[in-house]
Amino acid sequence: MTLIGGYPNPRFRDAFNQANATVPLDMERFYVQTESWGSGRWAEAVAAIKSGRTPIISTKLTGTWAQAATGSNNARLDAAVNGLTAQDIAATKGVPQLSFHHEPEGDGTPADYNAMWKYMVGRYAALLRDAGWDLCVITMGGTFAGWTKWTPAQLEQALAGVDVTRVISDVYEKPGETNGYATKPWTHPSAASSPHRKYLDWCKAKGYTAGLAEIGVLKNQSDPNFQASFLDALAGWDRSNEYEYAIYYDRLPGEGGAVNNCAIFDTPTALRSFAKLYDAPVVPEPIPGDCTEVEAELAAVKVELANQEQANDDLIAELSKTQAERDSALDKLAQIHTLSG
Repeated sequence: MTLIGGYPNPRFRDAFNQANATVPLDMERFYVQTESWGSGRWAEAVAAIKSGRTPIISTKLTGTWAQAATGSNNARLDAAVNGLTAQDIAATKGVPQLSFHHEPEGDGTPADYNAMWKYMVGRYAALLRDAGWDLCVITMGGTFAGWTKWTPAQLEQALAGVDVTRVISDVYEKPGETNGYATKPWTHPSAASSPHRKYLDWCKAKGYTAGLAEIGVLKNQSDPNFQASFLDALAGWDRSNEYEYAIYYDRLPGEGGAVNNCAIFDTPTALRSFAKLYDAPVVPEPIPGDCTEVEAELAAVKVELANQEQANDDLIAELSKTQAERDSALDKLAQIHTLSG
């Protein structure tokens, strides 16, 4: 099962709950600049935990990664991590996660990112994991489709030797894209060109747990069902269960720096389609079931096999009898030749 959530709240949560009364929103995404720890977003993250929602918290570090790798962000991050690990997370269904400087593509070099992450893992990983949290790297989904300044190879360099098992991604469906709206047909997530497939293939090859810290689908002005139909396809894809969670980025242009229209709070059909990810198809393990028909077929096969074996035995006996008669005839013929000289 893929856990789902929305971002930002409470607007998305209110609209989602109205459209999907029985499907829970267990996850919630938070982005906090390191200099803003302790402010409103921090209070919202704490409130989410107390309400049983699992937070995925990401930052953009202050200063450079090289500076962060020597401790420039320590004071704020120490307070943040200590505050997070002090929370009671017993009611949360997923694994709360913290990411340092999400979507790094274009913000620095892979080598500096690697050094920063190794430093952060050494300083915070054990403390977070002992408290039931984990670290996650959050990258752009477009990196796997060749749309960002880093290649997948550079991302691998940035993560080389870093002790993380979760490489999460922000994956969007933005076909065409003019003035924040989709202008071309959406691509099925199973298609070779889809960033969803490329990302999951990469995670599978590298052994990382996959998740969607942000997922968004552009509105299409000429097709009101555009977003819902794509989300239906994603939920119906037999690999969608590979996502640990999916958090919808419900933004209008201009909100939180968004330049695209990915909002679905105003589209109940799309909200219901997103909810289907919670029941994403899972390839089931073989389980015992009603074997009556199979057992009857097996019994019939056994009878047929026994009949065939008896027929074979009868044929062998007949051949043996024929062989004996032939041998007797040959003996008599030999005797006649002897008597006739």
